[in-house]
Amino acid sequence: MTDQGTVLSYQVWMTRAGWALLAALVLSLVGSVVALAAGLVLVWRGSKFVKSVGTSLAQQLQAVSPEPARDEVHALLVGGLSTTLRMAREAYEAQRKAYTDSLLTTAIAAFTAWTALLVGLFIALNGFNLVTGRWEVPIAGATVTTLVFGILFLVSVRRRYVPRLARYREWTERLADSMGVQLARAPPESGKANTFELLVGASEQVPDWLDAQRRAGLSGDPKIAFVILLLTLFTGSFLMNGLAQLLFGGIASAGMAYLAIGAFLVGLTAWIYLRWKREEEARLNRSRAAWDAHLKALHARMDRFLEEM
Repeated sequence: MTDQGTVLSYQVWMTRAGWALLAALVLSLVGSVVALAAGLVLVWRGSKFVKSVGTSLAQQLQAVSPEPARDEVHALLVGGLSTTLRMAREAYEAQRKAYTDSLLTTAIAAFTAWTALLVGLFIALNGFNLVTGRWEVPIAGATVTTLVFGILFLVSVRRRYVPRLARYREWTERLADSMGVQLARAPPESGKANTFELLVGASEQVPDWLDAQRRAGLSGDPKIAFVILLLTLFTGSFLMNGLAQLLFGGIASAGMAYLAIGAFLVGLTAWIYLRWKREEEARLNRSRAAWDAHLKALHARMDRFLEEM
């Protein structure tokens, strides 16, 4: 959606999933020729249909709804709303993913802590258990301790994320409502701030929205997070195998090779993370600069409009 209306776009071509499915069918021994022929026919017929019908439909829509006159102030307002709405949504999504990751990390940490406490209490109270036969004492102690600290940590996580998420959601809804009003060119509802006042208020929130994406870290980029997680697992495996070979009488050359590979993976992981962080910082700085320039242009145009009046 833009200030000039709704833009419909399409691409008359196969998707990556479609190409992969077609390649799998062609490489199979059964029905490959039929699959290839059927795929090409479907692509050809789909392209022909979309080109003919899409062009005719676009011409009819243009005849029914001609392009409206250009309104610079309206365009700046819609552009500002679109930019701030995108920033608010990105901040909300980044923090929501970070909140989910924190809950998952809490669950994993709680299970690990419970296991460690259970083993430690069984070893520490081994004599007491053998004499009294009360084997449930270590289990109860580990469970109660883990529950207490787990609940406290969950409360801390909720107090950190939930108010922030509610604030971002509220701003997203306000900006989306105002965006709909501007695109429909409808008069604003009584009792609500006009679009310009809303943008001025939103400009004060932009630094917080950008910082929210920074604070979310890798939670905002699942692909890089998955790559770093895999590299971390491989790094730990190679380092542990190398240390085991050296400490427990294994092959020294194999241990050194494991440690060398582990050290290389450590450097590779650090390089990927630092590169991603630099690119993320540059992207957020560009977003901040673009918003500042847009708000400055909107202020200048409104000042000229008031002077002309």
